[in-house]
Amino acid sequence: MENNRHILILITLFIFVIFLSSTGAFSSFQSIVTTQAIQKIINNPPNVDSILPQDKEVISTNNPSISWRYYDEDNDPQQLAFIEISTDAQFTKPLPNWASGSSTSSYLNKPLEDKKDYYMRIKVNDGKDWSAWSDINKFSVYIKEKRCSDGTDYYRCSTDQPYLCSAGTLTKKCSECGCPVNYRCNTNSEDCFFIGFPDCIDDTQNNQCSITKPKICLNGVLIDNCNNCGCPQDSECQSDGTCLKTIKEIVTINEEPKQENLFIKILTKIGFFIRSIFTT
Repeated sequence: MENNRHILILITLFIFVIFLSSTGAFSSFQSIVTTQAIQKIINNPPNVDSILPQDKEVISTNNPSISWRYYDEDNDPQQLAFIEISTDAQFTKPLPNWASGSSTSSYLNKPLEDKKDYYMRIKVNDGKDWSAWSDINKFSVYIKEKRCSDGTDYYRCSTDQPYLCSAGTLTKKCSECGCPVNYRCNTNSEDCFFIGFPDCIDDTQNNQCSITKPKICLNGVLIDNCNNCGCPQDSECQSDGTCLKTIKEIVTINEEPKQENLFIKILTKIGFFIRSIFTT
């Protein structure tokens, strides 16, 4: 009797499947089940960006707040975060820190040491997969001071190129801090080398007088220097190196009075001559 009941159930199911196949309902049912199964199998891992401490930042506390940015293509919430802190960029002996839940900030389990450089990376989990590691942020703990001897902040370029303030020490780093004018960077030694002074805009060579007096070319710039380069004609050299044009006074001579005076002198001489004749 029991066997007959099982046979009846199997026949009923067979007829039901044939009915679904003939109406197309079975294909739709199969597609829905397959899609849901694929969605459960395929998951896009989350992504993470580390925010604080920032790269090259100097912090004045040994227990900083660690924060990151979490985003997931499937809109899955964050379930876990794993933070590694190390004194070397290879993370050979990292300080592991776990954070659970959806919070994107956490404090470390152990305080950091003062006057040391640290490297940090983070990865997160959406309950299904782990993200890749975030970019590595390097930061320094320096509780008392944050500047080099010249007043430059840590991990900032000094005004005295090519120096970089690296954890309290001024270090040559021309690839990052650049070089002074007329110098170029040697990326192997990170030092700057002199390339010579450029010619001036009028093609005058450095430390030579221009054809335009009183200009002289110094370090690629034309400046006034009348003491060395002289002045144009009808100009006088001034104490500030410039030239001042002189103005000559032109005096107009009236020739008529001269002629009149000469005529009077001649008549006077003739008069003296006649007087001398009669007196003798």
